[in-house]
Amino acid sequence: MSRFALPLLFAVVGLMPAVAAPVPAGPVPKQLAELPVAADSMVVVHLNGIDRTRERLGKMLAGVDADFAKSTAKLLDEKLAEALDGRDLKAIDGTGRIFVAVGDVAQLNGPDGPVAVCLPVADYKAFREKFLTAPERKSFSAGRNGVDEFEAAGDDRATFLVNKDGYVTLTQNKPLAEYYAGKFDKLTVKALGRTSDALLGADVSVYLNLEQVNGTYGDQLKQGRQLINLLLAQGGMGFDKQQLEVAKEMLQGLFQMVEDGRGLVIGVELRPEGAALRIDARFAPDTDTGKMVAAEKVTALAALGDLPKGMMSYAATKWKLNLNKLFQEFVAAPDEEKSAEAIEALGKLLAEGGTDTVAANADLRTALAFKTLADADKASAAMLKVMKGLTGGASYSNVLIKGRPDVTEAAEKHKGFTLHRAEVKMDFEATAEKIPNEAQREAAIASMKRLAPEKLVQWFGSDGKRFVAVTAPDWATAKALLDGAVDKKATASGDAAFAATRKQLPAEAGTITLFDAVKGLSFVGEYLKGLGGQSPACRSICRRSAR
Repeated sequence: MSRFALPLLFAVVGLMPAVAAPVPAGPVPKQLAELPVAADSMVVVHLNGIDRTRERLGKMLAGVDADFAKSTAKLLDEKLAEALDGRDLKAIDGTGRIFVAVGDVAQLNGPDGPVAVCLPVADYKAFREKFLTAPERKSFSAGRNGVDEFEAAGDDRATFLVNKDGYVTLTQNKPLAEYYAGKFDKLTVKALGRTSDALLGADVSVYLNLEQVNGTYGDQLKQGRQLINLLLAQGGMGFDKQQLEVAKEMLQGLFQMVEDGRGLVIGVELRPEGAALRIDARFAPDTDTGKMVAAEKVTALAALGDLPKGMMSYAATKWKLNLNKLFQEFVAAPDEEKSAEAIEALGKLLAEGGTDTVAANADLRTALAFKTLADADKASAAMLKVMKGLTGGASYSNVLIKGRPDVTEAAEKHKGFTLHRAEVKMDFEATAEKIPNEAQREAAIASMKRLAPEKLVQWFGSDGKRFVAVTAPDWATAKALLDGAVDKKATASGDAAFAATRKQLPAEAGTITLFDAVKGLSFVGEYLKGLGGQSPACRSICRRSAR
């Protein structure tokens, strides 16, 4: 089991139609042109066979620990038997796909929720004899127009059965049962588009019909968007000016994506190496989001493996999308408009051209990033202007800084790069000042000091083609990181855990992030240790981490 998995392998978020290549998944059978659920279902849950999924889960858990796999399988069997309460699943095809379709989710709490469970069944009579309990079989009655019913155990409401096209559909909503018994519009693979691979190729998956969501709740979503705009405009959410702009852009983007969306799929594929999570979204091609996404291209992002090995996280991207505002490291102090303009200008420069970016972090003290640009020298000059313009009250990664950074122009020349040096003093006390509880405030300060340096030192510059930023406690460490990346020695691709995890991800993508779970959990644990004495939840987490 790769340490990058442990045991989850987080695959790339695939924005359809062209941001990421599909994650390797079980192929969708060619004969599966339509699903046994209504096309206007708002939510569809899919299980790729009871027996098949249990087998794949067992193999995955066995890869972690054989004894753990056995004990887990035993526990699952016990819980399943308890939930079935005497029902026999043998009449259900163990390799057939199971679907649960939900209509208007707002009606789920009603007496007759619009939920239909579709089970693959070859013999309807055998299904009734095995799946239904004795009292349920006695209450069974054959109805007209293909809708049968029985009284479910522990429930005085009728449950309706529809036997059609190799599936038995169960629902407590009679109109829905009658709809499924008739000739209805089914959800098709064609309508799902490329998201069908994510839905049907996974072992467990969920489909959200965004087109149906917008048709039903479009007005409410627009009202929510307007309300949030109003709150942000009034500054009533506790943000400063720069944070408000970032929050507004991010939230507006999310609302726009939902409005332009046609479908969203979240799927989990159980592999021997771990569980691969895949998220696919489909947008109408004539919408703002659809046009933006369609412009993106996928590549192998091979430079990801050229970064030095032993880091906690790795990232590579070739997106044109300007996400710099949402994830910018520096935020100007309140009312420092020139500083904010310099940061904005740097963000635009770094976003130009959709060029390659690779980055790696060991922790908050040590990191490096490269970005290929048409004019890397211009980006270096823009970064220098940002550093010189920062003042006390500005922030780096949401931590306030003290005074102006100590900046040295052209501090080093190495490997063809001209590098400026900036030393930024962090103000942990001012950052935690708004925490009302004194003990929690002191704990937060202690945790920040444990994880982050009080003096952040960064070398940044250009070789004319690439913009580089290296964060390190001293020049010797920064130089070693730069040498490793430029000379391609002791690279991440030579690390067995990195290579094993990379193979589980798409060969080509718009962006990929790999995270060493062992180092990451240790990093989070160190932070929680400082807070553990102040919060019951933190104390519980820290105790588990210690074990």
